[in-house]
Amino acid sequence: MSVEKHLANARKYYSRSRFADAIYEYRKALEIDPRNQEAIEALNALTDQPVPAGGEYEPGAGSGLKTNFLAHQAEEKNVPITRSAPVMVLLIVIGAGMLYGLYQAVMYYLNYDKLVAMKYVEVRLQKPVQKDGAAYVNVEIENLNPVAIKDTKFKYDIFSADGSSLAAGEVQLPIVVPPGESRTVAQVKLGAVSGTAARLHPALTDLHLGPKPSLSADLANKFIEACAMKPEESAQAFTDIVKASPEFGPAYVKLGESLAATGDTEHAVMAFGKAIKIDADDANAHYHLGVTYFYKGDKEAARKELTEAARLAPDDPVIASSLSQLGEPVKAEAKK
Repeated sequence: MSVEKHLANARKYYSRSRFADAIYEYRKALEIDPRNQEAIEALNALTDQPVPAGGEYEPGAGSGLKTNFLAHQAEEKNVPITRSAPVMVLLIVIGAGMLYGLYQAVMYYLNYDKLVAMKYVEVRLQKPVQKDGAAYVNVEIENLNPVAIKDTKFKYDIFSADGSSLAAGEVQLPIVVPPGESRTVAQVKLGAVSGTAARLHPALTDLHLGPKPSLSADLANKFIEACAMKPEESAQAFTDIVKASPEFGPAYVKLGESLAATGDTEHAVMAFGKAIKIDADDANAHYHLGVTYFYKGDKEAARKELTEAARLAPDDPVIASSLSQLGEPVKAEAKK
């Protein structure tokens, strides 16, 4: 048998911890090639009578396994499992996953109020108008929350009449939508469209919340529910809210809207006035008071309130539209 064959056998036996057989094969290799370096080094490691470096093997030398060889093998095999390479990699992966999970939990906690508020915000898109290869659409944002929202962001998909996808993208609108109100932005450009657009699908993705009101969770829920009621029902609901939280201005605004819708303009004016007394910079309260004065026939009072509303919220499309209907130029100076 050749030297290489004996060496191959020796390696095989060594890998299987059959050390006596490995020693036998290494010795056979050295009987053929007394200076074979691999066999010499292996026998030096395995046996208690080493072969001199650079010397020749003498048959019969190195009679058996080193007495401490198996002990060293046991020490190597008994390395804690947590220090083995595969387990270390696994632990690193698990640790990274736990850190990511913790990060997600923290972000969820920090954004909890926003995530809850987004449940009560709806984005509606009208049928798109196409010109110059792009789609334009009126976007209505309804906010039922007792807090204002801004910078509403939504994704959209545009489909043809047969359901084929024509375009998709994301839009952010910087307007402020007051508590319990809706605002419509006209002719928002969505993007290039190849084909005839027939159907739109929006999906709210993000928004910024205004200052959190000092309102209990129970009253906040009642506010949301009242915003979805008919005027006759919501008037009583908002009356209950202002009694429970008399310093919460948006509830007076919504109460005034409900009263005005049922024809009780006198009490509506009082409700809007109370909201302005709580917060003189409430543009939405000035706006609704101006609209109510207009329907009462007091155009001068209406013009005064709407002008003030435009000064406080120059980018509000509803206020700008109302001023233009009074024949006023929409160029009121913004609040400084």
